[in-house]
Amino acid sequence: MAEIELGKPEADEKFVAAELADGASKSFRWKEWIGCFVILGVIAGVTAYLVTRPEDLELTFGDGASSPLSVVRVIDVTGGVTGTLLIQRMFSLSDPTNQTYFLNMLDPTFPSSTNVSLQVFNNASLGNISLTIENIQLVEFPYMLPDSINPFTFDSVSFLNEADTVISSAAFDPSDVEESVILKAELDGSYSIDGSITMMNVVTLKQGSFVEETVLIFQDIDISAAPAAFLYLSTDRSFSESGDTEVPIEGGDTKGGKPGHYTKKGDFTQILSPALNLNDYETGRWYIWCIQFSIIMGRGNINVL
Repeated sequence: MAEIELGKPEADEKFVAAELADGASKSFRWKEWIGCFVILGVIAGVTAYLVTRPEDLELTFGDGASSPLSVVRVIDVTGGVTGTLLIQRMFSLSDPTNQTYFLNMLDPTFPSSTNVSLQVFNNASLGNISLTIENIQLVEFPYMLPDSINPFTFDSVSFLNEADTVISSAAFDPSDVEESVILKAELDGSYSIDGSITMMNVVTLKQGSFVEETVLIFQDIDISAAPAAFLYLSTDRSFSESGDTEVPIEGGDTKGGKPGHYTKKGDFTQILSPALNLNDYETGRWYIWCIQFSIIMGRGNINVL
């Protein structure tokens, strides 16, 4: 199907009304399900696989007003203390500059005969300490970091026993300092279409390896009844059913034998794996497309937060 330019939304809506009114005489037209997502490649700084790592780290979602927790830095610890130390991030959906960081440890083991403290350095060669946590073996993870600390300045960690002797130390990979893009679109159009979609990439642990996935956060979604409405993602602001990416909605209707209808309302979250390259969609647009009548029911311009 040729691309449809959307310079005149008023004409789109008149066409929608005319086509739906005459819908009883239209036959259902099947389209192939598009499922090819762009793979971002190997996540920087996460290359080691440890047998001691758990198979999966559950993706933890925020309280509805906040993003999921995502791994932003990783360091493997060996010696007197063992485990995988993570820095995780959560931010406000309404204000992405409002970010909170957490320290987490996967499968930690500590000596049973001594209390252990953790020192985190921003310049180990100069002895500059950003953070000290006493009795780290008693800490409940994830541990929220103070707002004044920037974890992207961390370069190494040391674990000390009660005699202040270093029993484990490890260095962060400086190449893993990478900020991810956050995209958001406000939806509107005919037939009570409303709500927003926020897109971000998160890193979590699955089957023993760190993987990057795209999280879609749907908020205040509303849409009136439609015979075959589906959600599409475009890299630009023109629509092509055969060229844009269809995003089937989990739990959506399955009318006509095709799953993933855009009928779900309210607030919900969906994960796309492998991750999309969000830089490709910074000037893109979401479309709600009725495949039965080949009409655009709604749209939402994507913007960088």
